[in-house]
Amino acid sequence: MKAYKQGKFALGVLAGAVTTVVLMIAGLGVLILMFLFGGERTESRDISMYEKLSDYYIHSGFMVFPETIPESAENVDFYFYHWDSFNSPTCEVYLQCDYSKEDYEAELKRLENTSKSYGKQKKALRKEDGQFHYPAYVAVYNHFDEYEYALLTGENQITYVHTAYRAKEDVSFDDKYFHIDNGENVKKSELYGYSIYLLWAEDGCMDYDYTRQEVVPVTKTHGEQTADKHSYFYVNTEVKEDDKEYITNCEYYYWENMRDSEPDITTYPDLQGYEYVSFQLNEEKTKAQVIYRNQKGEECKWTKDIPEK
Repeated sequence: MKAYKQGKFALGVLAGAVTTVVLMIAGLGVLILMFLFGGERTESRDISMYEKLSDYYIHSGFMVFPETIPESAENVDFYFYHWDSFNSPTCEVYLQCDYSKEDYEAELKRLENTSKSYGKQKKALRKEDGQFHYPAYVAVYNHFDEYEYALLTGENQITYVHTAYRAKEDVSFDDKYFHIDNGENVKKSELYGYSIYLLWAEDGCMDYDYTRQEVVPVTKTHGEQTADKHSYFYVNTEVKEDDKEYITNCEYYYWENMRDSEPDITTYPDLQGYEYVSFQLNEEKTKAQVIYRNQKGEECKWTKDIPEK
């Protein structure tokens, strides 16, 4: 009887293992299908969708588009297409409005003054009249096959376009609102690869801010692993408009073992607001040494013993 029970248990374990493997393979298959064919498609001409764009994963903060459509707008034409093709969303947002004279002038002023600042770097909408059939304000131009721009298409009329991975034959709107693409024309443009949302690019890595926020904090982290191999010491900074780093805080991260999902964090605010110069651990990796500049511009050293755990 005892051996029979053990046999049933073994069969149960085997069945469970097989089920787990099957589920893993099925899950992997779903991921592969999403990678190849994408997820659910959304298509709409309902203007109410305009206020729901942030609900979708899209590589855009829609800086060229108006945040809200004024009540005076007439002949409003809208189209939205979205296909979440695995981290590279295929998308089209098209909006055309006839404004009152006052709202048109206000919208032109907004486009003229729209920008994003990342520390010292300031990126504005680029005015362009050679790559389009109309005068344009450009936020993105062929940045990994993504475009975003506003066209002055008529008296008190503005046409807004965002496309990602959409060819001319795929879009819903008239060809005259598409960028002028006659081969090398696109690549030769000074706009080629431009994105107002690109925060930084270094060694093939890129970071973006897909919000409407005009002043975007640029943060950096300087850290080293300590002697016990279970902890790190970090100095966190923010890059200001003078292109210098200023310390926000220092942090000690400790993991008791590799199974811990969250570290024990100790925060040190002592150097908050001071200009960062350098950071290192001592040779034994038991002390953190931060060089900073005080309010007089003098270099000073802050030392902190790594806690013993």
